[in-house]
Amino acid sequence: MIHIQENEEEALACPHCYETVDMHHYVVGVYERQGGEDKDGVLTLIEGLKVTQKQVPEKQMPGRRNTVAIRFLCWNCQHESTLQLKQHKGACLLSWHGIKARQPELEDQPEPEEPPCDPPTDAD
Repeated sequence: MIHIQENEEEALACPHCYETVDMHHYVVGVYERQGGEDKDGVLTLIEGLKVTQKQVPEKQMPGRRNTVAIRFLCWNCQHESTLQLKQHKGACLLSWHGIKARQPELEDQPEPEEPPCDPPTDAD
């Protein structure tokens, strides 16, 4: 179940600590299938003012159809997470993925390979 709190600001809650004030998005990835479901695709990645595209093999595409993935950092608990919106058999599925603690001492090093459900960062 997804924990989304609705308040007067309609804020999204952190999936780790449920804080609604300190959630900041910083990377958006759009996975688009080429030629329909279960095909290779293209990832359009938006990070700040930088927009890049890359081919994604079918096996690494999240879901059967198109997916929007938004990476968040919670300033309250320092956990990173990715919110996904997937199209699947006529339904729009919403889920959290990759909830992990940020390790500030490793920020200057290249990130390890991300699972396909997370949009890669500039280091990928």
